[in-house]
Amino acid sequence: FAFILLTQHGFPEDKLLSRETEPMAMAERFVGQAVGAGDIPPCDADLHAGLLMGAIMQPLVLHRYKKLALNADTPALVTASCLRMLGL
Repeated sequence: FAFILLTQHGFPEDKLLSRETEPMAMAERFVGQAVGAGDIPPCDADLHAGLLMGAIMQPLVLHRYKKLALNADTPALVTASCLRMLGL
């Protein structure tokens, strides 16, 4: 959570994680691998990784600013949304 917020707002370049371990790069790689393996329908891996990161992170940002209450159903709702974005 802190990583996304900090990098979105100009966190110093020398403090960022490597391309191998940076969360967005990992999401892009995972989506690309899933497409390559036939686990999900063909899609733009970069776009869908961004959509997934938004679906996962934005509810947390909204919760942080007290605009969204998280409850026991929240993880399942976010998961279902992510699966729909991936065509599953």
